[in-house]
Amino acid sequence: MNFAIFSFAQKIDEDLLINENVIGYVLSNDGDTIHGEVKISTRIKNQIRVKFIDNAGDVKTYRAKKGEIKGYGFQTVSNSSNTMKKWRHFIVKKVKHAPAIFGSKTVFLEIKSTGDLMLYSLYIQRNTNRESPYQHSFYIEGAGFEFTEVTSSNFDRVTDILGEECSKIRKSVGQLSFYDFGRIVSYYNHCEEQKALINTKGR
Repeated sequence: MNFAIFSFAQKIDEDLLINENVIGYVLSNDGDTIHGEVKISTRIKNQIRVKFIDNAGDVKTYRAKKGEIKGYGFQTVSNSSNTMKKWRHFIVKKVKHAPAIFGSKTVFLEIKSTGDLMLYSLYIQRNTNRESPYQHSFYIEGAGFEFTEVTSSNFDRVTDILGEECSKIRKSVGQLSFYDFGRIVSYYNHCEEQKALINTKGR
């Protein structure tokens, strides 16, 4: 397996408010949004299960592998500003590699970007390295891509394909790395060239 490996000397948004109850929701299999509170957990555990407290005070833990809900989300803060609120959203997906050893490959996958091209983020536990405890990969879907894993090994090829429809991405080649893939997907989703191509294809 080839993944990008991060050194986590500094916490990022995924590490904030762990073990705190915050405003959140779960999305039922019928498509209903049930409001309440979510207990934030670690990067790995957020992908495996979610503890939810509904507005009546009832507590239930949902596990992705059981398929009891479609997803969940919660409000948190940004590492750049503790006063800046942001939402994180997770949806049930089956991935190539389980986030925990001997765990299920059906996970709550975090949605990082929406649009013609969807972007998701996955963390995998690395028990052999305390300084870099996680492996990170992305998944994309849409804009001609089936549900596809993006790692450091295929990042250049995927970026080249996206660049065929967006000159801003082509101009960024060599300037942005795998760690900037979220920006590349954002460029694509806001690119007027690719929107024109989609409109042409739809005619």
